[in-house]
Amino acid sequence: MQLNHIPTRICSECKRTFPITDYHKSKTGKHNTHAQCPECRSKKYKKYYAKAKVAIRKQQKKSYKKNRPDRLLKKKEQYQIKKELERVDARKNAVKNFFNEEI
Repeated sequence: MQLNHIPTRICSECKRTFPITDYHKSKTGKHNTHAQCPECRSKKYKKYYAKAKVAIRKQQKKSYKKNRPDRLLKKKEQYQIKKELERVDARKNAVKNFFNEEI
């Protein structure tokens, strides 16, 4: 008889035991998981966000304004590349259809 033993972990906040598969992954944590269960992490970050909401929004706006020209330029370049690829593809299809009709 073989037992399927699932490793467990104790949450560092609420001290409850959960299967290790319930924890979110982390590159730095022990067993490559976070120390808190998902429920405690959610509470922790909701509390943090509520306290730092204004500062977070301010930083997001600053980053948006700083990076907007670069993002628009990149988007424009991607659009032009896509249009050129579509144009080349349309030419290939036109040539293909032209020769298929004559044969």
